[in-house]
Amino acid sequence: MLRYVLIVLLFTWNVCLSGASAALSQGIVRLWPRGQKCYLCAKMSMPIWPELPKSALSLSKPLILSIRMPEGFRIEAFGTSKNFALHPKPLIVPTKMEYSLEDKTIVYKIHLPVPPKSGCVRAALLVNPGDNPVGEYPIGLELKTEDGQNLWQESKAIIKVLPKLIRNSPRRLQIAVCDYAGYKNVKFRRAIADAVFASGINTIWNMSYYDKPDTIAQQLQPKGIKAAWVWVWHKYYAPITEKYPQAYELNSAGKPKPNSLCYTWCINNRQKVIQLLAEMIRKKNTPKKYDIIVNDNEERAISRDHKKVFGDLFTPSTLKEFKKQTGIPLNTKLSPEIIVKDYADQWVNFRCWQSTQMASILSDAVKLADPELRYGYYSGYEYAGRFTGFSRETYATDWKLLAKSGLDFGSAGYYGSIHDIASTAKALGDIPFIPAEMFVENFLDQKRSMPSPEKFAFRLMRSAIYGGGQGGVMVWYLQVLDAAGFYAIGTVSRVLSDIEDFLIDGTRCDSDLILPPRVDRNSVFAYKLDARRMVIIFNNSGKKKKYSLRWKTPIPKPDTVEIVSRKHLGNTSVLPVNLNPFSFEVFITLSEGN
Repeated sequence: MLRYVLIVLLFTWNVCLSGASAALSQGIVRLWPRGQKCYLCAKMSMPIWPELPKSALSLSKPLILSIRMPEGFRIEAFGTSKNFALHPKPLIVPTKMEYSLEDKTIVYKIHLPVPPKSGCVRAALLVNPGDNPVGEYPIGLELKTEDGQNLWQESKAIIKVLPKLIRNSPRRLQIAVCDYAGYKNVKFRRAIADAVFASGINTIWNMSYYDKPDTIAQQLQPKGIKAAWVWVWHKYYAPITEKYPQAYELNSAGKPKPNSLCYTWCINNRQKVIQLLAEMIRKKNTPKKYDIIVNDNEERAISRDHKKVFGDLFTPSTLKEFKKQTGIPLNTKLSPEIIVKDYADQWVNFRCWQSTQMASILSDAVKLADPELRYGYYSGYEYAGRFTGFSRETYATDWKLLAKSGLDFGSAGYYGSIHDIASTAKALGDIPFIPAEMFVENFLDQKRSMPSPEKFAFRLMRSAIYGGGQGGVMVWYLQVLDAAGFYAIGTVSRVLSDIEDFLIDGTRCDSDLILPPRVDRNSVFAYKLDARRMVIIFNNSGKKKKYSLRWKTPIPKPDTVEIVSRKHLGNTSVLPVNLNPFSFEVFITLSEGN
């Protein structure tokens, strides 16, 4: 009997344990993209993205997300647009939001609909720290099903409040950011516009042509922000082929290929195409919505494994022009297989020539439509080292040819080495180069090692300076920027606004400096402008560096400021360099009489 009772008790105990385990579901709410840390800027509304645990997606139940924050913090809005980011799938839109105060803590209860059954599902919340000063603050995130049957362990995280953004933007260099123009919540859109303006961004590249004047770019135009229209050729084939059906590519059967354009025909009928494009641009940009058009070229020439070629492979006029340019006898039979086998290098050259000619056609059309419109070209880097030729093959882009095609600037990205960036600037010659930096690839990214404000500022500044210092820098892309991203952009914008006259109007004077023997000369950039001097020093390593620099010819009564830290060094002949890993310093020295 006793044995029977013990068995029953053990069975009941196991059942209870099993039930408790089921009630406490696996996983916790994280804050994308860093996991348990996020950033805000003082007195500003910025986005944070709570991400649901995978175990919440399979229950097919509405959820309640509770967020505990110190008093003064407030959630002001949530993202509601399906076009909020490049990939809309992760965004879950709350149905309602409530809050209460509990012992100097504010608790928000955010009601969520039944989430999708798979993917990485996030909400986009707009949070303001109120009057809370700069510093770190604990927050708690707890998730449960609306019926209370499933509860997830509370997640503890940190909000780091950064200093307030104060706009200080260059007049001539671009501080650009790409935008998919998808914010539908008015509060969210206004807050992002405020962050864009305060961080010193002065150019917004709209990733497509948007007819309605309600994008952030157009809203900020009255404040001096320039709006760019990113042009992708395949979106504008139809106006040409509708008027000129002979402008279609032909397929292997000799029939017009849908949604295609024979570049050879356009090049041979240049003036007709320029007139047609100019009329279209003028019509779309009246009244003026855009100040810049950027040709985003991601054509293909040959596959990475060199087993397949891309382009207009069957149109007789194209093959005839290819033979003419490469010296191949006109009676030679060509096919994609023959081109890959015998003429791959010549085909890459030909495709780069086509891209350059089409870039030149668009340049002329832009200037004909509106002489005040600026025209740029975006593609891959002119890679150095073992990746030399990569952009020619992969993107049909040759920057040395493009420098002669009527560009106002060139732009390329991402994650280029300092040698790739410098190589592209060199290929462009006198054309300003705007390197592009990626904050995070897309909204589906699940990485947790996102850049700190300091690290991202270093990357932005390094790109701008190794890129020749004549163009600025571009950031991909607005929808994934958090306060850390905006703060980094603000830091670099302020520094570049202080030194852009040196970069554009000054001359390099690296040889006027005395450097310690082990200092990499490629990490130091010295400029002079009249009697003024400016030095930029990068630490491209993971080790702290400390040393001193001197001018070979002393400056009379120097007055030096390190402008990143705003430290005033006064009358000193020594520039004391003290660099953390992956950081930079900038010294400006005035002399008596300035």
